[in-house]
Amino acid sequence: MKTLSTARILLFDQDARLLLFKYRDPPKPVFWGTIGGRLEPGETLVEAARRELLEETGLTTELSEPAAWFLEHEMMRGGEPHLMKEWFFRAVTTTTALDDSRQTIEERQVIVGEKWWPVDEIETTDQIILPEELRTVIRAIAEGGLTT
Repeated sequence: MKTLSTARILLFDQDARLLLFKYRDPPKPVFWGTIGGRLEPGETLVEAARRELLEETGLTTELSEPAAWFLEHEMMRGGEPHLMKEWFFRAVTTTTALDDSRQTIEERQVIVGEKWWPVDEIETTDQIILPEELRTVIRAIAEGGLTT
């Protein structure tokens, strides 16, 4: 089984709403997920998180260090099972205006929307939010807690 390490960003606005992207990546059902992606060769986790944040949103801001949350799970990617090792960094922004001009071609193909979600809505929605475990830790992370 291949291992894929990712740096993810839990980006909150000043009202403690979390930015999630809406993804359409057939044959998977449409789902909501966080900013982030795989580490490039030679990158540290923090470097990857900063790159992904700028690439996907056009924003730069301070990231929590160490990561606020770590999750290891299995996931199908490209028809093959992968062991996902995901580090989630907490960040807060003063602006909600996004710039997607730096997104990769692949990101432009699968990201079909975005929304700033209140924590209580994340915990109760019937829409698919990945990773599923995010619902159980998001309140603690929004309040500045839950370090890996």
